[in-house]
Amino acid sequence: MPDDITATMARDVAPILAPGEELSVAAIITSADPGATGPVRVGPELGNFVLRLLTLGLVGENTQLMRRAFWGRAVSGPPDSLAHTLHDLIHEASWAKLVLTDRRVIIARGELLGPGSYKFDLVGSLPRTAVVGARPAPKGLMRRGRLELRYADGSTGVVNLLKKQSSVVLRALGG
Repeated sequence: MPDDITATMARDVAPILAPGEELSVAAIITSADPGATGPVRVGPELGNFVLRLLTLGLVGENTQLMRRAFWGRAVSGPPDSLAHTLHDLIHEASWAKLVLTDRRVIIARGELLGPGSYKFDLVGSLPRTAVVGARPAPKGLMRRGRLELRYADGSTGVVNLLKKQSSVVLRALGG
């Protein structure tokens, strides 16, 4: 049985599904950037942070070091990996949704039309076979609702979801 959020969004997700494709879970992605995406070297990162602090104050962009300290690593793998592909799709979506079906892992752009009524546009997708497993994301201080997805090419990527949905998505992905 689907969770309440998936049940609520099922009708609105239907237009982006292929004929005969079955919805497993529709989840709300709560943060597009769940951690560091590149290598983190303390010296250069501290230099970048100090420069931003002196020129822009604390409102400046976070450094990879701060992202890594708070959230951990968001993506591990080469730039052309499946993990980077999904991470890039999430960044392209406003109010991003993760939609799992029997065939695909879909990133959709959501728009609230009214209470309980959404419109979804397809941003992009990967074949369902591209994701080979999932687990709660390790490391970092702020881990609520974070899942680390493992991909067929050996890369990994973290997705931040609503905490109450993370266990449902984890089960759907075989974690």
